[in-house]
Amino acid sequence: MKKIIFSLPVIFLVFILGVLGWSKFQSSKTGPDVQYLIPEGKEGCFAVIYKVEGAEPLEIEDNTITHSFSVDGLSETSSPHNFGWERENTSGYIKVDYFYVDGEEKVKIPPENIYMETSPSGAKVNEEGERVVYENLSTFYIGENEPSKKIDCTKVALEKTTK
Repeated sequence: MKKIIFSLPVIFLVFILGVLGWSKFQSSKTGPDVQYLIPEGKEGCFAVIYKVEGAEPLEIEDNTITHSFSVDGLSETSSPHNFGWERENTSGYIKVDYFYVDGEEKVKIPPENIYMETSPSGAKVNEEGERVVYENLSTFYIGENEPSKKIDCTKVALEKTTK
């Protein structure tokens, strides 16, 4: 009987360590990295529009998803916003880089010049503090100065896509 009583804490400890190990393993999974290729010198609003019929699908090359933007600031793909994500609702830990491109030359854009407006799933908080989701749309702003509150990249992107 004493052996059983003494072995219960050991069994419990092994169980807890197993759960913690599994949790750590699950949270350390990563998705592919992402890079955004912006035309050299372009500043302003940029948008990735997902699930566009007839557009090229995204691909994972060297563990990186690449979004290339046109001069008008749009990148359209037939892929869903969660393409390459580790799970359906989270990408896992990923590295995201923004580059100016001119032909084959890539120059990294400093992080202080990048202003996210919506998450990759298109969620943002409006002026009333409410969470609003624009499905299949992700927007951001690139510039040396923070964008004016009057600039709404989501609105700009929606206007560009309805032309």
